[in-house]
This record gives sequence, C-alpha cells and structure tokens, in this order.
Amino acid sequence: MKKILQYFPSFDYGGIETFILNINKGLCKECQFTYLVEKDINEENKKKIDEYGGKIIRIPNMTKQNPIKHILAIKKVFKENNYDVVHIHNCDLRFWVAFFAKMYKVPIRIYHIHSAKIERHSNIKKIFFNINIKLSTAVLACSKHAANEMLKDKAEKAIVVNNPIDVKSFIYNEEYRKNIRSELNIDDDTIAIGNVARLEEVKNQYFLIDVLENMLQKNIKAKLILVGEGSLKEKLKDIAKEKGIEDNFICMGKRSDTNKIYSAFDVFCLPSEAEGLGIVLIEAQANGLNCIASKNITEETNITGKINYIDIKKQNIVEWAEKIEEKSKTRYEAIKKIYEKGYDISDVEKVMLKIYNGGEKLEIN
Repeated sequence: MKKILQYFPSFDYGGIETFILNINKGLCKECQFTYLVEKDINEENKKKIDEYGGKIIRIPNMTKQNPIKHILAIKKVFKENNYDVVHIHNCDLRFWVAFFAKMYKVPIRIYHIHSAKIERHSNIKKIFFNINIKLSTAVLACSKHAANEMLKDKAEKAIVVNNPIDVKSFIYNEEYRKNIRSELNIDDDTIAIGNVARLEEVKNQYFLIDVLENMLQKNIKAKLILVGEGSLKEKLKDIAKEKGIEDNFICMGKRSDTNKIYSAFDVFCLPSEAEGLGIVLIEAQANGLNCIASKNITEETNITGKINYIDIKKQNIVEWAEKIEEKSKTRYEAIKKIYEKGYDISDVEKVMLKIYNGGEKLEIN
C-alpha cells in the first residue's frame, strides 16, 4: 500500500479539502493518506479520514507559534516515516515540506496548484513558489488557466487534473429544494441567488450585495444565499444591514450538504477576482443551474454553455442583475456533459492513482 503524505496547513471546508477527501475515499484500498496539518481538523472531516483509513499529524502553526518548532516538526515527520509520495497543496509560503521530502528521498514529490493568483506577500510567495516547483518531481494544476497564470512559459510542464465531484449527488432534487427553501423562508416566486465560497476578499461577495440591492430597488423579489465561512462574514452582514437589505441576505455558514443546497437556488453566481478553476461552477452546472461568473474565471468551467461571464466593475452591476433575473427561470440537464469532460470522481481517481504509482518528471529549472 502506497504511503502518501498530504500537506495542506488549514484543513477545513473548501474545494481543496473536498478534492483530497474525494481522492482518499476512492483510493483507500490502494493508498494510505496521512494529513499533515497546522490546525485542528473539524470533527466531520476527522470522521471521514478515519473511515477512509487515513492518519492525521498535527504540527505547530508556522504563523501563530514558533516557526523553528514548526520546521523541526516537519523534519521529524520525514525522518520517522518512509513516504512514497508527498502531495503539497497551494503552500506558497512554505517550501520546507518539499525540501525535507527531497532530503529524505521521497521519490514522488507533487506540488499542486489550485489557484491562479498569489494573493498576499507577492514577492516572497513568488520566490517560495518557485523553490517548491524546483523541488518537485511533478506539478499538478486544477486547470490550464491556473498553470498558465502561475507557471507562465513553463505551463506545459504541469499535469492538469480536474477537481472531481460525485456527479450523481449534485443532480437536482425537488424534495431538497422544498425542504431547504422552507428552512430559509424563501417562497416560490422569490429568486434565490446562490454563492458557495469562502467569505474572503478574493471571492468578492461584496459585489453580489450590490447586485441584490439593485434588484430590490427595482421591486424584484430576490434573496442572496451565501454558503461558506471566512473572515468577512460579519462585515458582509453589516454591509447588508447598512443598505437595509438584511432580510434578503442569508449567510448559511459551513454546510456539509451543499450538494443538496444547489437545488434550492434559482441561479448561481461567482464574482471572484481570481479562481484556479471554480469547481463550484461545475457543481452548479451538474444541478442544472444557469451561472453568472466573473470574466476573471477561466471559460474551461463552461461545460454546458450555460455560464455567462461578465466583468465585475461597478458599472456592470445592472447587467448582472438583469442576467440573474433572466436566467433564474430555467434549469437544464447537464449530467452527461459533466461525465464526458471527466469531472466525475471515478475518472479522477484513476488519474491520481497513476500519478501516485509512477509520478511525472518535471524538469523545470
């Protein structure tokens, strides 16, 4: 059985975590995953990891505790364990995992790009990112767009791996719709605008609040539903209150049943400033939702031809509002197209097992 170390410091709810857990579930008979983390993992994910035969190693947090203890703890992990693979996810400020993996002769060292933008500490992150790349034997990217943005002229060296979903679980369900809309007090003639994402600057939920305000000013019945957690949660609530639209603004927080919640939406919106791919757009399309997305998001996501990409400049708020009203009236069948594009978990499991078994050499220096 392959011993694989997965490194993603803050393992909570999100696209990267979902990716790792989905692969762990599918490959639990061939691989044992060990999760190297810096913060406590929530109970729901702990239960899944245990169910899939995984292990968890908690190390000191680099930013909140002693950085030297953090680095020495990582060294100890590699010294005491013989891993076949180390799989590092979006850790631009940490290169020592890859460094120690190479020092202790881990044969397959993967750096996985899940984003198309280095958000903070740009210069330092770029340096550390490049070190990670040079220490890796393979680089994966969630999309061609992410590879192009992050690797530039070396993008062809990356292996594009789809972020998988369990396609069947996202199929539209009338019962889910009724139950969740009842829970949220949304009547049948109110447009439910959905957004599933971290509540952070890069996800740009501020823009959706402005769009909602515009619709309500035109007496269009609408509610905005945000699913996710983040540092901006209270600020977003305050903005909605200041605008006097708090009754039409719903923050659902972290939810483990997002596959069901999509059925309650009438349209899905993603106004992000940057995305590696935007797997939530794949999920929304699997549910048959029309989507409105930022032009900053790659059109690789447009599997069904039902996504409208619009600028997120202030002058485009009216256009977003009009498109939401127009597209909220219909749903469609998209499952076959999602399968054909290789986004089902079963297809991606096969790709990842092949990579874990042999890896791909990356000569990027």
